[in-house]
Amino acid sequence: MDIHVKGASEHNLKDIDVRFRDGLTVVTGVSGSGKTSLVFDTLYHEANRRFLDVFLYGRGGQRLAPANVEKITGLGPAIAVGQNLLNRNPGSTLATASGLHPFLRLLFTNYGVRHCLKCNEPLSVLTEDELVEQLTALSREEPHKLFAPLLQDVQGSHKTLLATLSNEFEKEQLFVDGKEWQGNALSPTEPHSIDLYLGEINAKNSTKKIRKLTQQATALGAGAIRSTSRKSSLTLTTTQNCTVCGTGFRELRPTHFNQPCPYCKGMGCDRCDRTGMHPQAATVRWEGMRIPELLTLSVDGAHKLFKRVKLPSTANRLIYEIQRRLDALERVGLGYVSLDRSSPTLSRGESQRVRLAISLSSRLEDIMHVLDEPTIGQHPADIARFLPAFRELSGPVIFVEHERVAAASADYAIDLGPGAGKNGGEVIFEGSPKQLWLADTVTGQYFSLRNRVVTPESRPQPESFITVKKAHQHNLKNIDVKIPLGRLTVISGVSGSGKSTLMEHVLVPSLAQKKPIGCEEIEKGTIKPVLVDQSPIGRNPRSNPATYTKLADIIRDLFAEATGLSKSHFSFNRPEGACPLCKGIGASEVKMQYLPSIWLPCEECKGQRFSREVLSALVDFNGE
Repeated sequence: MDIHVKGASEHNLKDIDVRFRDGLTVVTGVSGSGKTSLVFDTLYHEANRRFLDVFLYGRGGQRLAPANVEKITGLGPAIAVGQNLLNRNPGSTLATASGLHPFLRLLFTNYGVRHCLKCNEPLSVLTEDELVEQLTALSREEPHKLFAPLLQDVQGSHKTLLATLSNEFEKEQLFVDGKEWQGNALSPTEPHSIDLYLGEINAKNSTKKIRKLTQQATALGAGAIRSTSRKSSLTLTTTQNCTVCGTGFRELRPTHFNQPCPYCKGMGCDRCDRTGMHPQAATVRWEGMRIPELLTLSVDGAHKLFKRVKLPSTANRLIYEIQRRLDALERVGLGYVSLDRSSPTLSRGESQRVRLAISLSSRLEDIMHVLDEPTIGQHPADIARFLPAFRELSGPVIFVEHERVAAASADYAIDLGPGAGKNGGEVIFEGSPKQLWLADTVTGQYFSLRNRVVTPESRPQPESFITVKKAHQHNLKNIDVKIPLGRLTVISGVSGSGKSTLMEHVLVPSLAQKKPIGCEEIEKGTIKPVLVDQSPIGRNPRSNPATYTKLADIIRDLFAEATGLSKSHFSFNRPEGACPLCKGIGASEVKMQYLPSIWLPCEECKGQRFSREVLSALVDFNGE
């Protein structure tokens, strides 16, 4: 069903009517032409407002204000993938941000091999069905011998037990201290272990026979079965006690893999085997790895691992969910990133692709997806890789874009303009990308290369350089780099090639600290670096361009001198000037059950952040 927007007048939009169709729709236009006003401030805002109204209805108080639009029809739930997606939580990783970590915790909880905290003996607590299924899976790989451990390092002669067992079973089935019992008496002053050989299982055995053997062990009071082959030995237990030393252990829960050791607070002492993990989780290994070791794998490496592993059929759904998320991360070009990569170290483009991967792995249907310049900061090779993934998103996909290759992949194009600000806000083209390339709009002229960006004149060859020698940080392979002074230098390469490492982790810190960091030497390193990165200019929600640039200080001085009020009155960060209801924030928080909080414009100051006294203070700028 098409989405029809009628009379959109948000910001600089000039009462426009526009229709969004199924498939991929690209919204183009010069910066400031109204693309974000249409796609995010009108379309997505209305979809989000209608959804939240379900939760706000009947609770009283203020609700989200509607967008400045006459009518929107055909609009359903929406998901937005914006540019401001940098995760600054130091505890967040690619595995947690992509939703993969909870499934890995379930994997280790239910299918990992636990080890005794005291003697490091492998153990696993299973139900009868799980025990049978796991033994069946092992027998498919190679023959295994099954033993029922009846006693483990218990002092005594055990004469009565051995006599009873020899009457019920063949003498060849009785093993004492790891060897076949020859009928000899045991020393009463020494500890002994007694096992009963149940039989051998292989690929030809039926599940019925394997179940019969396990039930026989249970009937004898054995709380475990020891399975041995030429390659390995594994003890599968149905009780929460180690079959070797008898040490008890508690129930393992998925939350244990997300908690630090309570004894060392995550620093690593002997109780957690120096891992810093919860002791219950530190003893678990899957495919020979603890969960932190698994997380050191790249997305590509983990994907290959999960394609070849063999687990019981009960794990099919779990493995499917893990593979879906790994596949989505690969599809958006993040195969080179390790699963334990800290989210704050991801670039803006990488963070945006993580969010896109989450949408790709989602099971939601009939959802409108809106994306804000999804190709920004992306290499052309990466763009070509993840663009086809857009078509796998459910429902209509609408994306704001300046990149001609990405725009060409859309089914439908809407061009806004003709200029920016008050000169924009009009729909100047609707049609296919092919028709847009022929259109006489600024976008059409540049996308079709009829008009091109002017290439600056060449400058003389540089005479002085900053030279970085033997840079080896992260994936840099002892490279030497010469950067000319007084010239503009671009560092390019596919995602993960080492661009940010060279710039942000070698060059800038070396210049700032005046010593080689991540390299062996840096010549002419006396220059002061100024790093302009993709981080938000202010993390304080009270900050704005005026306060950040100190322009607000000049304005406060002017208004204080003209009105007789103090300078503090003209700061929404001070009680003298802040709105008494919202405390100068300009919005009120509404806590939502199961959803993030939403912020509504303050009813007292209407989002202007100042008290009524300050808002009524006027300065006549026409008098001078």
